[in-house]
Amino acid sequence: MLWEGTHVPSDFSQAIETVEKSFFLANGIPFSRLSQKELEKYKKKRPIKGWRVVIKLQNGDCEIFYLFVDNRFPFSQVHVAMPYLEDRYLDFPHTEENGYLCLRPEKEFIANPVDKFVKAYSEMINLIEANSKGELIEDFMNGFNSYWLRHLDSGMYVISLLDLSANDETAFFYRCWYKEDKINIIASKDIDIINFLKRTKGKNYQFEKYIVSIIDIIDNFYPRQYPQTGSDLFNLLKERLTSKKFLSVCKVINSAKKNEKYFLCKVHTKNGIALAGFQLIENTIRAFNAKAFYKNRGFRPYTISPLLLHRHKLKKINIERADFSWVYGRDSNPSALILKNKRVCIIGLGSVGSYVANSLAQAGVGELLLIDKEVLNYENVSRHYLGTDDVGKYKAEALANKMTAQYPFVSIKPKVNDFRDCFSIMKEYDLILSLIGEFSLQMSINNEFIKDKEFPDVLYGFLEERACVGHAILTKKGMGCFNCFFENGKFKYYISKVVKSNLVSLPSCGATFMPYGINEMLYSCSLISDIALSSLLGSIRTTSHKVFVCAKEIFESAQAVLDNRSVDYNGIFDLQVPCGCQCCKEVNKCIK
Repeated sequence: MLWEGTHVPSDFSQAIETVEKSFFLANGIPFSRLSQKELEKYKKKRPIKGWRVVIKLQNGDCEIFYLFVDNRFPFSQVHVAMPYLEDRYLDFPHTEENGYLCLRPEKEFIANPVDKFVKAYSEMINLIEANSKGELIEDFMNGFNSYWLRHLDSGMYVISLLDLSANDETAFFYRCWYKEDKINIIASKDIDIINFLKRTKGKNYQFEKYIVSIIDIIDNFYPRQYPQTGSDLFNLLKERLTSKKFLSVCKVINSAKKNEKYFLCKVHTKNGIALAGFQLIENTIRAFNAKAFYKNRGFRPYTISPLLLHRHKLKKINIERADFSWVYGRDSNPSALILKNKRVCIIGLGSVGSYVANSLAQAGVGELLLIDKEVLNYENVSRHYLGTDDVGKYKAEALANKMTAQYPFVSIKPKVNDFRDCFSIMKEYDLILSLIGEFSLQMSINNEFIKDKEFPDVLYGFLEERACVGHAILTKKGMGCFNCFFENGKFKYYISKVVKSNLVSLPSCGATFMPYGINEMLYSCSLISDIALSSLLGSIRTTSHKVFVCAKEIFESAQAVLDNRSVDYNGIFDLQVPCGCQCCKEVNKCIK
C-alpha cells in the first residue's frame, strides 16, 4: 500500500496525481471527486481538492468518508470528514459539528503524500470502529475542556484563582472594573484578587462579589448530559450530590441575589480537573413569593422545585484557570510546590543576572530579592532582559515591576542599595546568587559565607572573555568556599585562553567593554538557573563547579583557544572541586 521511493512531488498537482494513482487505484479503493459546493462545508480547513469514498466496516456497515487536502499538501495533513455525523457530533468523540474527524497530528513530518493518506485512512477506520464498540466514550470526559468550550451559550469569560486542592464548598464571583476595563474572577478571598490585579494591571480595581457554590462531578459528564435549563441542573445536582450537600447548595442559591446565582463544577477526569461554570438567570413573568411557594407546596426549607428552576435560563460560562498549580506545570509539576516556598536573593542584575532572575520567577520561586544600585543605559539593552522603555530606571526596580506583572504569584522585592549593606537581610533567604562578575566584590560575599554560620549557600555565576565559557560555582557549608578556587589571588579554572584581547576601550576614562552577543550568553544563563533550581530542590547537596563551553566557532571568532584538557567544545562539564583554602581552615569549615 505504501508508495515506493522517497521522492517528494515538486508541486500540488503532481502530489494529487500520485495519490489517485498510487493510493486509490493501486489499492482498489473506489472514489469520486468532491464538488466545490461539497468542499464549501469545510471551508475552515481551506480544502482545495477532495474525494468521496465508501468503505465497508468490520460490522458490515458501509460508511461514506470525505478525504480532502489544502493547497499546502503534501506539506500539510490529510483531512477526513463523515457527512452523516453532522447532526450527531455529540455522540462521537473527536468529531466536530460538520462531521470533521479530529485525527492525531503527525508526530514526525511525513513527506510522502501516499504515506499521509495511508495514515489518515487507517486512523479514520480505527476511530469509527472503536467508537461503534463504545471504546471511546471516556474520551468525551477526558477531553472535557474541548467539548465544553464548543457548547458555551454565554459570552462571559472568567479567570479562576482557586486552589482546587483545598476542597472548598463555596467561593466568590468578583465583577472587577477600573474605568472601562472589566474583569471577572473567581477566588476564595478578596486579598487574592487584589494582589492579582495590582501585580498584573498595576491598578486598584473596584469590585462586587457574589457567592459561588462549588460542586464536584466525579462520575461521567458527557456532552449529552450538559444541563440546558435550570431544571436540568436541578436534576443533575440531585442525582450527583449527597442530601446534605444538595441542601447546602440550595441554601446558597436562595441566599444569592437575583441573576447572580453561580455554580462552579469541578469535573474530575483521568487527565486532571476541568472547570465548568453556570449562571442562573431568572425568567419571571410575575412577582414571586418564595416563602408562600415553599409553604403551599410542601417543599423543605432551602430546596428548589424543578418547576421553579425551569423558569431560569441557564448560561454556561467559560472559566480559565490561572491558579499557581495550573500556571506552573498544569497540575503536573511537584517541584512547583517546593519552589513556591523558597526565597532567593540575586546580587547583580546585568545581562546575566536579569535573565537568570526571570528564569527563576518563571519557574515559580516564591520570593526574589533583587539587589543592584545601577540604572539601565541604552548600551545595556542589546543583551539585557529590560528594553529601551526602562532606560534611566534602576535595574532592580524596573525588573521587579516587569516580572511582577508577568508572574503575579511571585513576590519580588527590589533594593537599589550597595549589596554590602544588605548582608543581614540575605541571611533570611535560602540561596544567594552572586552574578556581579567582579571577583573582588564576590570575595566580600564569600567572607560573610565563611564567617557567619547563618549565611545561606551561595551560587557564583560569571562569564569568561567573549562569553566563550560560563561558570556556575555552588558553595555549600563545610565543603569549601569561593576562595578555594583561587591561588595567589588568581582564578585557577579558566577554560579559554585568549590569543588576542577582545576588550574594547570606550571614550571614557578607563572604561572598557567585553563584546559578546545575546546568543553566546544565554547558554550560560540557562546553566546558572538550572544549578540554582537544582540546589533549591535538594538535588545538589555538595559544593559543585559546572561550566558551559561554547562551540569551536565561537572560540575562533573570539580569537581564543581551549586551555583545559578536562573539557571539550560545545557542552556542559563538571569540574573537580578543590577544598581546603586558608580561609576555610581558619574557621574550621572545610572537610579535610
